[in-house]
Amino acid sequence: MASLILPSPRLPYLSNLLSGSTPLYLILLLLLLLANLAYRVHRWSKLRHVPGPFLAGWTSLWLTRRFLSYKVYEDMHALTKKYGPVVRVAPNKVIINDINTIYRITNARSEYKKGEWYILARVMPGADNLLSMRDPKLRAKRLRHVLPAYSGKNQDDFEPALDKTISTLLSLIETKYLSTPSHFAPMNLAQKSHFYTLDSFGEIAYSQSFRSLDTDSDVLGIVKTGDETFPMLSAVHNHHKIFQILQKWPFYYLLPREGDKVGFGKVFGLALEIVNQRAREEKEGVVGKKRDMLQSMMDHGLGGDELRSEVALSFFVGSDTVASAVRITMLLLMTHPAAYRRLQEEIDDASEKGKISRPVTNDEAKRHLPYMHAVIQESLRLFPPSSIVPFFKEVPEQGDTVNGYYLPKGTTIGTGCVMWSMNHDEEFWGPDVNVFRPERWLEAEPEKLVEMGRCVDLIFGSGKFVCAGKMIAFMQMNKVFPELLRRYNWSLPDPFHLPTIDNPTIWDIHGLMVRVEKRGGRI
Repeated sequence: MASLILPSPRLPYLSNLLSGSTPLYLILLLLLLLANLAYRVHRWSKLRHVPGPFLAGWTSLWLTRRFLSYKVYEDMHALTKKYGPVVRVAPNKVIINDINTIYRITNARSEYKKGEWYILARVMPGADNLLSMRDPKLRAKRLRHVLPAYSGKNQDDFEPALDKTISTLLSLIETKYLSTPSHFAPMNLAQKSHFYTLDSFGEIAYSQSFRSLDTDSDVLGIVKTGDETFPMLSAVHNHHKIFQILQKWPFYYLLPREGDKVGFGKVFGLALEIVNQRAREEKEGVVGKKRDMLQSMMDHGLGGDELRSEVALSFFVGSDTVASAVRITMLLLMTHPAAYRRLQEEIDDASEKGKISRPVTNDEAKRHLPYMHAVIQESLRLFPPSSIVPFFKEVPEQGDTVNGYYLPKGTTIGTGCVMWSMNHDEEFWGPDVNVFRPERWLEAEPEKLVEMGRCVDLIFGSGKFVCAGKMIAFMQMNKVFPELLRRYNWSLPDPFHLPTIDNPTIWDIHGLMVRVEKRGGRI
């Protein structure tokens, strides 16, 4: 009996493809597919020895989806618990969840440099700022112009500027938002926190408030611009090349520009206005020479678009992260009565004994309010302000071996989006790792306390990648909390409608409406 043999389908041989019987577009399509496959296999093979999700080794879309969820910090924590301290999260990207390795990567002598991701911080097209600048030599030069301003050298003390802003904040509360047993005046604490950090930075940097607290509104639209922009950043954290394309002709003309009434274009115009106004004042001698951050940068040789780019960046970096920390800390205190009472008692006791003045100075707060420092550290630990921002660093030309894994040139390492994971490591922090317990900072042995501090300090970067505004950020917090807590009682008025938290780049609290009551006998 003859057997039935069916012909098996198969791809035509290359010789048949090259014959005239096959359309040219099919040949080109097949060649493109083969080239793409070869490229992906080659890219995958370079880091095939690094553990991680299977799809992450083949496509960047796996990581993009995590960024878009606003929960990438939780995803990175789960990955490091599953795979270890080194995890592949994209074809050429890894994350490192090891404190000593990150300090080595970021130290002053390290050959690592900023990855292309940092161009997302270029708020003004064609003009780099200290954050977006990738070239180590150019950045070192810019630091010489900018760092004295952030350190307070050659300028007036920052404290009078902060005292002025805090006084305006207290006045706003007294006139509009004090509740009594017969009157409820709800206050949006998340919004007012941002107004405080924005206005105080304006006073410190440019000797002028942005008048958000004076008008009780986002009068210049800076807060709105940030709120609308940060969610979009989540979409491009893993696709920064798109941003590079948009900054080139002809897409350049679609970007915000000076003269716009809203958005970044309005911010650019504001930066230009601030710089030009200072130049006019100097030329005309209308007022005495000011001693603020802007003047310091100008005195150190910064001008033109370089100066404007630093000013424009400061509107966001100088206020959003600290506002996030202030609102999170206040929420944690209101939801943890024991910690709230202990901090309030510490402030009252220091005030009654004359250890802290009115308003409190930064030095007094650091020396006489140890529990408040513990509260701030614990808040930063639980909610690092930039928990989803990757801050990708580029492996040096010769490659590097990290925690036993060789990483070739072209690999980028995410050192930012692991801050949540490092500060929620149960093995290091203990079984109550997810509990807000400031006492851990007062109970720890000296050696343990040093390691705890190193972990939280990484939130602000380290070495040559350290945040220039770290000192100002702590001063803004050290001075505002004592004034808020010794004068008022704070509470959440509606237990059935509690605030919700998400992180589109910075922690954002929705519905943080609070009740503020004057404390009896308190000034």
